[in-house]
Amino acid sequence: MDVQRRWVNFEGLFSGSSDIATLLPTESNEFASASTKFLAVMRNVAGSPRILDVVQMQGAQDLLDGLAETLAKIQNALGDYLEKERSSFPRFYFVGDEDLLEIMGGSKDIFRIMKHLKKMFAGIMAIEYNEKTKLITGMVSREGEHVELNTPVDLNKTPRVNAWLQKLESEMRKTLAKLLAKSLEHFDKFDFQKIDMDSYMGWLDSYPAQIIGITADIWWSHSCEKRLAQSQQLNDVLSAVEKTLELLSDSVLRDQPSLRRKKIETIVSFLLNIFL
Repeated sequence: MDVQRRWVNFEGLFSGSSDIATLLPTESNEFASASTKFLAVMRNVAGSPRILDVVQMQGAQDLLDGLAETLAKIQNALGDYLEKERSSFPRFYFVGDEDLLEIMGGSKDIFRIMKHLKKMFAGIMAIEYNEKTKLITGMVSREGEHVELNTPVDLNKTPRVNAWLQKLESEMRKTLAKLLAKSLEHFDKFDFQKIDMDSYMGWLDSYPAQIIGITADIWWSHSCEKRLAQSQQLNDVLSAVEKTLELLSDSVLRDQPSLRRKKIETIVSFLLNIFL
């Protein structure tokens, strides 16, 4: 039964992927040989309806013992290979063995890999890729939000999938960090006592939802810490929150693009929690 179970697991893996022979040529050949022997035994068993005939098959036990040893060896090699790849890029731990083999085998097919991105990067549904220049220029969220990378990822320089995924992760962080700095600078210019709808909506539309939320968090924390350090009350900060809530309450009653509405809802939820 152990041989049968392992054969079923490996058969779908080795037979279902044309890339496996390239990634693990030795193990692929060993499995092909073991599979031929195993299927021959199964054909003999199928032709022998009596259990005593099966038990008395000459050499069957030795053959199955040998197959069990071969399949165990293949399993260990496969596990070592996948662990090595996951160690090189820890986000590979978020994908299963078959998906990882497909990623490694299809490293030159960017669109084939793209379907697995959402498993490795929770906020990325797709990437913006130019086939001619082989540059990854941006990221796209599940909600359709586009974020352009400050520095495109060049697959000409980093063709291996591990390398360009690491580069994408690094550029994602750098891009979001710069956007956060710009958002904070933009936000600091608001006069909350006479803020207008167009200016605030312009800020919302200029940055991703994640940056919008973090900007609000930082503004609130910094404003409170500054006044408390000077032994001042928080009346002006709370007044700014109230003015913002009034503006946003009015804005949600109007027609808004779906992305902007999600950002408004995020800010409203955060500001309301201040008073709870």
